[in-house]
Amino acid sequence: MTHEPSSVPSPGRVVRTLHDGFWDLTEVIELADGSQRARKRSKGATADRPWGPESLRREIRYLQTASPRSAAALPPLLASWDRMVNGAVEVGYEMPFYPDHRDGGTLARAAVLGQEEIDQFQHKLADAVLERLHEPAPADPDREPLSRHMTGAVRQAFDGLVTDPAFAAVIQAEHIELNGRPARGPRAAFEAIVRNTNMLDLIDSTPAVRLHGDLHLENILWRPLAVAGAEPRLILIDVVSVAGVTFGLPLWDLVKYESYATGELMALRTERIEVAGLGDGTSRYRCRIRTEDPGLAPFQTRNWHAVFRAEYEGRHGRVDGRAYRFIHGYFNAAMALNTSGVQRQGRLLRAVEDFNAVLA
Repeated sequence: MTHEPSSVPSPGRVVRTLHDGFWDLTEVIELADGSQRARKRSKGATADRPWGPESLRREIRYLQTASPRSAAALPPLLASWDRMVNGAVEVGYEMPFYPDHRDGGTLARAAVLGQEEIDQFQHKLADAVLERLHEPAPADPDREPLSRHMTGAVRQAFDGLVTDPAFAAVIQAEHIELNGRPARGPRAAFEAIVRNTNMLDLIDSTPAVRLHGDLHLENILWRPLAVAGAEPRLILIDVVSVAGVTFGLPLWDLVKYESYATGELMALRTERIEVAGLGDGTSRYRCRIRTEDPGLAPFQTRNWHAVFRAEYEGRHGRVDGRAYRFIHGYFNAAMALNTSGVQRQGRLLRAVEDFNAVLA
């Protein structure tokens, strides 16, 4: 028997914190009957995190409106609320806590699964994402074209980064040298794509589907094959990115997934990269992921992406490399604005590589 989700948080004690993020907090709570839930709530809208509550509102709407077929790959919504607490907005929701599951990022970094199980993980992921979530987008004349969102986000990123003199030089440059090869500067390359290619039309003309939106290993729960249980073995969580993209071309989710599954996202986050040239006045830049770093070894010795890629191409045909690099460049440019240090430098230079690859 199913019950309507509650509109208020459940009374219960916090057992532990699962994730203390920039935008939100996820905790395990225990109810009076001893059962446990996962609770995710915003940290409020402040000057440095203005989109936190709205991001969670999008997640809640996504879970509320998922079709029965899509919902089979998602956690059920047990409670959700949108209220004022001590003069501040708090948005949150509760879902079941799955004690026998681990997120794919933790499993990958720990290198505890063999390749055969990793392949089964990818087959299950393909069923959950490509067969269940990726339903045709409903008609909506008011939906913003995805290309408009992407161009706005990239330009906003460049405008934000250019206020730093070290970044201004590369962003404003028409031509630079990157990794020993001539290249256009990031803004010049991006605007050339907008003006001189059909990329924006391709992004918008590809039939849109409901996306996960933030599909990477940490947002996929997996119950190892050695552990028995009644719940689905694979569960997708934390749908919809902070940018709020919910519908778009299926390639979007593949690009996001592979960025983590190949080890690239981990390398950027943990600054296992080499960058040079920013701020030295030479217009010669270098960016390289240190694939030899022991911290990236789990992504070198095990393959978390080839099976999912094959499943994708079995449904959609060969991946369009130019569209792939354009989406990848969007992710890198947008995140450059929202990160700092060596990661910011690396993301910007990776975006330069991506946008120049579209023009090649």
